[in-house]
Amino acid sequence: MDETGPVPALSGLALRIASELMATGFEDIHEIGRGGFGIVYRCRQPDLDRVVAVKVLTAEPDGSNRERFWREQRAMGKLSGHPNVVTIYDVGATSSGRPFIVMEYHRRDSLHALIRSQGPIGWEAALPIAIKIAGALETAHRVGMLHRDVKPSNILITDYGEPQLADFGIARIFGGFETADRRVAGSPAFIAPEVITGGQPSRTADVYGLGATLFCAITGHAAYERRSGESVVAQFLRITREPLADVLSGVAIPDDLNDVIAAAMDRDPQSRTSTPGELGEQLRAVEARHELPIDGLPLPDTGDARLHNAGRAPPASRSRTAGRDTAASPLPMRARKKPESKSADTPLGELTSFVGRQHEVAAVRQLFSVSRLVTLIGIGGVGKSRLALRVAQKASRAFPDGVFVVELAALEDPDLLPYTIVDMLGIRDHSLRAPITVLCEHLRQRRLLLVLDSCEHLVGAVASLVDDVLRAAPTIRVLATSQQALRIAGEHLYPVLPLPVPNPAEPVGPELTTRYPSVVLFAERSAALVPDFAITPSNAGAVARLCHQLEGIPLAIELAAARMRVLTVNELERRLDDRFQLLRDGSRNLPQRHQTLQALIDWSSDLCTANEQALWARASVFARDVGVDALEAVCSDDGLPTAAILDAAAALVDKSIFIREERDGQVRFRMLETIRAYGHARLAASGDEPSLVRRHRDWYLGLIEAADREWGGSQQQQWASRLQVEHANVRRGLEYCASEPGEARIGMRIASVLWLWLALGHLAEGKLWLDRILALDTEPSHERAWALATAGYIAATQGDKALAVAMAEQARTIASALNEPGARAFATHVLAVCHCSLTAEPAAAIPLFNEALQLYDNANVPVYPDLLRIDLALAHIFLGELGQATVVNDELFERSRSTGESWGRSYALCTRGLSALLSGDSVQAESDLHEALKIKRFFHDTLGLATTLDMLAWTAAASGDAERAATLLGAATTLWQESGAPPLTGAITLVSYGERFEKTARTKLGDRAFNDAFERGAALPTEESLTLALRERRQPPGTACSVTKLTRRESEVASLVADGLSNKAIAARLVISLRTAEGHVENILNKLGFSSRAQIASWITQQHNPAGKA
Repeated sequence: MDETGPVPALSGLALRIASELMATGFEDIHEIGRGGFGIVYRCRQPDLDRVVAVKVLTAEPDGSNRERFWREQRAMGKLSGHPNVVTIYDVGATSSGRPFIVMEYHRRDSLHALIRSQGPIGWEAALPIAIKIAGALETAHRVGMLHRDVKPSNILITDYGEPQLADFGIARIFGGFETADRRVAGSPAFIAPEVITGGQPSRTADVYGLGATLFCAITGHAAYERRSGESVVAQFLRITREPLADVLSGVAIPDDLNDVIAAAMDRDPQSRTSTPGELGEQLRAVEARHELPIDGLPLPDTGDARLHNAGRAPPASRSRTAGRDTAASPLPMRARKKPESKSADTPLGELTSFVGRQHEVAAVRQLFSVSRLVTLIGIGGVGKSRLALRVAQKASRAFPDGVFVVELAALEDPDLLPYTIVDMLGIRDHSLRAPITVLCEHLRQRRLLLVLDSCEHLVGAVASLVDDVLRAAPTIRVLATSQQALRIAGEHLYPVLPLPVPNPAEPVGPELTTRYPSVVLFAERSAALVPDFAITPSNAGAVARLCHQLEGIPLAIELAAARMRVLTVNELERRLDDRFQLLRDGSRNLPQRHQTLQALIDWSSDLCTANEQALWARASVFARDVGVDALEAVCSDDGLPTAAILDAAAALVDKSIFIREERDGQVRFRMLETIRAYGHARLAASGDEPSLVRRHRDWYLGLIEAADREWGGSQQQQWASRLQVEHANVRRGLEYCASEPGEARIGMRIASVLWLWLALGHLAEGKLWLDRILALDTEPSHERAWALATAGYIAATQGDKALAVAMAEQARTIASALNEPGARAFATHVLAVCHCSLTAEPAAAIPLFNEALQLYDNANVPVYPDLLRIDLALAHIFLGELGQATVVNDELFERSRSTGESWGRSYALCTRGLSALLSGDSVQAESDLHEALKIKRFFHDTLGLATTLDMLAWTAAASGDAERAATLLGAATTLWQESGAPPLTGAITLVSYGERFEKTARTKLGDRAFNDAFERGAALPTEESLTLALRERRQPPGTACSVTKLTRRESEVASLVADGLSNKAIAARLVISLRTAEGHVENILNKLGFSSRAQIASWITQQHNPAGKA
């Protein structure tokens, strides 16, 4: 593999430089490499006690080039945070004036060394390297830096196996690939032909170098490697003349990858792949087509670092709506404001004190400095989950995007694993993408810790998911707990052992509490139940023997301590002795620690009453946790009456079997997985499991159908919160329906409740369940008709017109045959939406809407007619029938006032605001859209929030506030990207409105100012973008909002405010509505940054009488 030509001998010089470095303060100096431009040494920096690489430049730059070197290295500082760029620690000069660079030391050497020692690495392994280096080059290009010498020896490998690009700009400083004495110092086999023939280096030249490097990694040699006896001149001629097709013809790689490399190494720079970012995306597409894990293209989160797709216009002329025909946004995922660290359902706090394990916490945290995946392994009950939780708490400051704990014990279906994590992270994805793709895209540029608790029963699915995540997201760390290893590359196992215990043969006393964490745990838990309990000389020996018997297993100690309410330590010890002897006699095939835990749980069960034992077993059917009403309904029968449930639950809390928590003001109970599994085994052995699981499913079916009936009422927000809390149990009910013969139709009833998916942000999961259950029972039925119509509405919302129409037509056929007017109405409604939004045929949609509305009325279907009226009002707006749209909207508002419904009202406010905007009343439009946004904020309705932000941006553009418009357009674009849905859900007419208002704002601001404001908006965290949209604060820093001029009407209103008129008097004076007057005053306060009418009056006075005038 030919990278460099001859290099002059520098042995004497190398020694002199080493002595100069020693004088500079470096120690333990060893030469580790040479190149055409310098010598690399491994040194130790004693002040920081670290090993570094120091590259000293040996070529002789003149004064101007020396200054250029310093400028280049200062610019390099901008790249040092990039995960695939070598970190530059410092720059300096030796006593003889030779510049040097202090860099991160890479003990694993370079890609060149890897290829030289192991041969070609294969195309599958080479793609991730090339993609990540493409991200590094794209980032450098965006800050105005070229590399000029991309080659395998300049790609170093970190201790974590990540590639990093080194030596930016050095070739430029020292005269390209040729030194002053005409020796070849660069790497001709990796240099673009136009540079070899005297042309200037360019971005496309770097692309050529990366393409050549990828070729070399795949084949083990350079594309134009110098042949035996071949001169450099002959090699140059071959590079500039030999067709690349001849070189690639013998390479065994897929055709599509061959084409990508050929385009990257095209001899004509005008025909070559234009940017490293474009090359990276092409390589990611190759991975996708060959079903490989898709690697991340690491790009910075700033606006200037956006990836412009192939063929897109440069930033100055790019249209924000240019890419709206697809679901993918051109913006990369950006870092959000650090969220609160949390688990799936509960805060990251701990309910009881954490005892011991300080060394383990520190050790696990230390492991994250060398590994991105740490798995805590150990038996059940040994404390893996508590240790993981404490590590997460202690490490939280290192993760600016948060710490998230996903409890997997209750999850049974491995297919739902990515949905569970996506849901827990708060991602509201509405696209057709696979959930693992959504997850990887979301995490790609975030720095967070993902804790996956209790992985052993899903180890295959967890391993696959974690592998995909770690490949896609280079700054993510994963902490897993499991009883077995995940067995994927890069995993570091940390065995969790029981707590240290006393030796019962040694003398003991009260000092036990300071020496043994197992004793501390027992003492603390006992004192919580018996406040005057303490370790004394009289009981210390019994406590020591007890903890020794329990082998330091935390769960066993907790269960034993729960007996202290009715037993002394000595009595407890004696009873445990008997219990362990019985277990040892009957369970010799169990490992000793499993015997210990089994004995404790068995004993806990024996100490329970029959009612408590029954409730323990029956409660194991719930996922995660359960509320009192569900516990009473599902677990009661003649043998365990409803009236006895709460007493039994309270007793199980006292005995540490149930854990009591509060959420949303309601008491809920949960169990540790080891305890739940024990109860589940008892339930299965009793033969009652099938009936309990059906009762569980039926209760949640009733809950969902009640929510569906009452969705249009005053309790809607409470139902939304309740359904989010119960989502795991609803999911478990659907799992049962999808796995048991004959249960599919009940599954259709659950999955057909549209609000469960549409209003709560679970469209992708809703599609999964509907697809799965519809495939199980294809016979025509009322349930199937509703399920098909629901699937059609979801498809329409996701912009999939073909699927939506197909589903709706099937539903209409079945509903007509079975005389099911409700399902037929919904299916007709779906077809109308497709005509209205996805084909821009609102005139054809109106008759279908009217037909569906009549069918809804005939069937007496609640709520859905209001959803139709929202869509119908939009159709009238698209037709320019604003008066008719107002009639429909007024009807909606009247109904919402009488029922107290709010979700549909928020969409009605959007359509009314849009109608006001198109009729020229931007003040009324903004008022309506503000009210809509506040409601959608409660529901976390990503689609609705993005739509409303778009419309507020249009309103700002229409009002002449172009900068605000651009900022809000940027914020909306990011929300659309995060939702995964096509912008404005693919509604063609809405997209055209957006293009029109964007053009208005862009024309007023100019391309550069528009793009700057747009990028500021795109970088805002969601909550800040909503705050800005609601005018709860001024524009982001850097904008000119504070000096925005008032419109003529606003100036009139401000003068009347200064004259002391009330809003009502202003409305009468100007012959406008009171609401419009209030909106004008609100706008004036926000534009001027004031909080009172007195400030407006003072400002008006100053405008009329500026300082310095009489």
